[in-house]
Amino acid sequence: MAGSNGAAWAYVHGWRMLFAFLGVALVILGIGFLLVLGAGPEGAFGASILLALAVFLVLFAVLLFVPRIVRRGAQTYRLVAERPPEEVEEMVRTVIEERGYRVLVEAVPSRSGHPTKIVSVDGQPVRFVLTPIVRRLRRKEPPGATDVLQIGVTGESDPAAKDLRDLVTSRLVPPPEGSG
Repeated sequence: MAGSNGAAWAYVHGWRMLFAFLGVALVILGIGFLLVLGAGPEGAFGASILLALAVFLVLFAVLLFVPRIVRRGAQTYRLVAERPPEEVEEMVRTVIEERGYRVLVEAVPSRSGHPTKIVSVDGQPVRFVLTPIVRRLRRKEPPGATDVLQIGVTGESDPAAKDLRDLVTSRLVPPPEGSG
């Protein structure tokens, strides 16, 4: 669901990204192997460069995506709300409570000095992680935007998760100009 300002939930599938990187690494390894077979010892230098690149891709993928998958789950949705974190937290909590769900908000300390909030919906595995976006140039000022992650999604077509996403979007994304 997108608003007039182009805000839309971005779907992220961690396993797909991990396997894409690992697949590219295997292709590069295969090319290096074929280079050694075809060119003999003269191709060994080129193959070693391809091997180093493949090892880098494997390590990059494992070190980046595995912790992310463990922390967030394999499937997540992301939305950037151009509002302060406190306002976003209040809106998310209010819209979910209006639907009749019980909400639990947990603050998780962060290194930036602006705590991340986790909004849990009672009885559902879906949670919203609200992280302040701190711009480098204005580090001393309070954050003006919030990264909203929906984690605990069981699939792209999870109806309960989609319903909660639509509720949150209806509150966070302003209506089109001239419609009010």
